[in-house]
Amino acid sequence: LINTPLRNGQKPAPPHDKTYARLREAFARTRPMATPVEVTRDYEFDTPEKVESFLAQFRAALSSGQPVRIKTFLSTGAAGRPKTFKGNVVLFIRACRGLDMSPYTEVPQEKELLLDYMTPLK
Repeated sequence: LINTPLRNGQKPAPPHDKTYARLREAFARTRPMATPVEVTRDYEFDTPEKVESFLAQFRAALSSGQPVRIKTFLSTGAAGRPKTFKGNVVLFIRACRGLDMSPYTEVPQEKELLLDYMTPLK
């Protein structure tokens, strides 16, 4: 509802545009963490071509030295990778900035940390 239009270079439609704006405001107030937090993010792709397409941006980043910027907000977990996660690609991220979503989630034991739209990943 929010990430789908962002992936396509568009802003979310009402009423999700307000949530998007509030998230951006919240991220604008965050400060870098004194110590990065290790988080994970799982992706599940249904074809090898989609896996390759996703990984290609990381290979290009390694060659260029430039970060990858995912066109979504990234929901990550700081409590380790739950056994129920079934992705075929896992990102291990040292997050320097994010929003603690634990008070707002149905699964607080995952210690969800939301990363901002277009957060640079190296």
